[in-house]
Amino acid sequence: MSKGNKLEFKQTLEFKEAVSYLEALLESFKSGTIVVQKGAEAITLTPSETIEIEIKARDKKDKGKFSMEISWKEPEVQSDQLIISSTENMDCKDHFQEENNASDD
Repeated sequence: MSKGNKLEFKQTLEFKEAVSYLEALLESFKSGTIVVQKGAEAITLTPSETIEIEIKARDKKDKGKFSMEISWKEPEVQSDQLIISSTENMDCKDHFQEENNASDD
């Protein structure tokens, strides 16, 4: 699916079923790809190296609640490298190759 899609799911489950979902999430997270699918709808997520986790836990008289939100940002792609030199319009690869050759001398 393309970016910007959302898939939500809410259901009452038996404890063992909930544990199975959490174990599947953990395995998917470890593999680096999380696929969430409901019927014909599917979203594939690829977590980045740095993630943010928000955990909330609450205990009331007749109800307990635990929620976890895991989020990440797509890593920024560096399109241009910064080069400082005495000439302009040098190709980055040529510049670094020249520097390496000069250090070899």
